[in-house]
Amino acid sequence: MKNRKLILTSALIYITSILSGCKNEDYNIQSETLKYEVSESKFEDYNTSNIELYLPNTVTQLTRDYFSQNLLSVKSIYIGKDVQSISDDTFVDMPSLSSVYVDKENEFFVSSPDGKYLASMDGSTIFIFGTDKFDIAVFEYADSIGKEQFCKDGFNIIFGNSVLYFAEPTEESGSTGSCSLTKAEAYGYTVKLNTNFLGNHIVDICSADDFILITDYTYRAGDTYIIYSGGVWEQHNMDNLNDYNYNDKIVCYFLNQDGELCFKCFPRKYLFTGIAGDLLKYSTGYDEIYKIEGTADFIDGEPILTVENEVTLDENYTDEQLIKEFEIFLSSTGAEYESMDALFEHNEKLFNKFEF
Repeated sequence: MKNRKLILTSALIYITSILSGCKNEDYNIQSETLKYEVSESKFEDYNTSNIELYLPNTVTQLTRDYFSQNLLSVKSIYIGKDVQSISDDTFVDMPSLSSVYVDKENEFFVSSPDGKYLASMDGSTIFIFGTDKFDIAVFEYADSIGKEQFCKDGFNIIFGNSVLYFAEPTEESGSTGSCSLTKAEAYGYTVKLNTNFLGNHIVDICSADDFILITDYTYRAGDTYIIYSGGVWEQHNMDNLNDYNYNDKIVCYFLNQDGELCFKCFPRKYLFTGIAGDLLKYSTGYDEIYKIEGTADFIDGEPILTVENEVTLDENYTDEQLIKEFEIFLSSTGAEYESMDALFEHNEKLFNKFEF
């Protein structure tokens, strides 16, 4: 399973200032270097690995229907000077595609030197190829052009099998500005998000072979969406810690480096709340489960969990850390317990141990 993560770019006026200093200067298509030159109006199958595909200048529109359905080996595509439109789903059948280049004379699209970005001249549509980076790349790019210039207008990003819609940036406390990720579309379904992407960034978007994973987590609790061919599976965990939900299972999903869907599960009592002393407020012992880790298979529209590892409270924290937390708990609550063991004994009678 392949794992592709989103790298966010900006409006074209800022893209071109970062790319090469000139419009498509390095990508004039030379016929003597062609690996496959397409002369027909529709590209047909080639049963060859590592295809570099060169499109003729006679092509003016690119859609999914222009290409055959057997393009698993296409690595790079070179687009001619006369292409005027590219539909959002043009490249969805090319999981190995890592770069797209545009002829230097094309007046409608521009590509980056490494072929990872393909953008319309007005900056309204951006395609992303061949990347497994996400947060770091987004912030590095925003920093390189200045957050105050980041995405002055709304734009769309085509990433894997999904289209992501960003509105104009908004001002928020503690940051120069942020983009609003309004919705995501994939497999014919739409998820409305309306979350800030830059600034207090917490949303993550991953593309797997047969689904799109979107997570919007704050201190591990938050929203999860999995968009697949049969619909949208979603999970919402945003309740504050209280006397009723301390043993709730909070499951967080992510893709590992091999593109496998994985999970971590925490009892609600052990999620950070921002309040001093809360770590031990409902804890029942050193040996209580702190987190559970494993893999998940997405089957028939549901994630099926397989546990691979369990971590107890005293395995996750050192004795010194727990003693410090106990002291903070006593001072912040005014509670009187002779020892941590006394606190655990009291809590176990009232709250019970967490069970997965």
